[in-house]
Amino acid sequence: SDTLNITENGIKLNEKIKSGLTKQQENQIGNTQIKAMLVIGREKSSVKNITVAGPNTYLNEIWEKAGGINIFNDLTNKYATVNIEEIIKRNPDIIIEFNLNTDEGINNITPGEEWQYLNNVNAIRQKNMFEICGNYSLIPGPRVIKLAADFGEIINLVNRQN
Repeated sequence: SDTLNITENGIKLNEKIKSGLTKQQENQIGNTQIKAMLVIGREKSSVKNITVAGPNTYLNEIWEKAGGINIFNDLTNKYATVNIEEIIKRNPDIIIEFNLNTDEGINNITPGEEWQYLNNVNAIRQKNMFEICGNYSLIPGPRVIKLAADFGEIINLVNRQN
């Protein structure tokens, strides 16, 4: 009966996550078709070795459920290191970085000097660069609803600015 209980709890949790994501989608305002680059890592104070989330990843799925478009959703790998030329070509509206080492929350960050090579990219020109802090953002689980809410908040912030 213990196994049944675990299965039952898993099903309940899955339903809770699905309904939370649906609710989040209903709360969106304006244009949700915002093109984002989802950065999971890069060299400190540099635009070298930018690693992004691609297709079939938890981040891609949640971002698209929130209504956004992942500019790297057509990669052959789930995660990949991308070069500056490719970022310029794909021209993200926003850049979202994930930072596990700080307190939870969303920060609208000013692009540092290292981003000057990407001045013609919409996200940098319009200072639409965000940091999602806290380890919940990169660990799939019940707190995926919080990540979806964060993505929704970012979309709403960008829509208000435009």
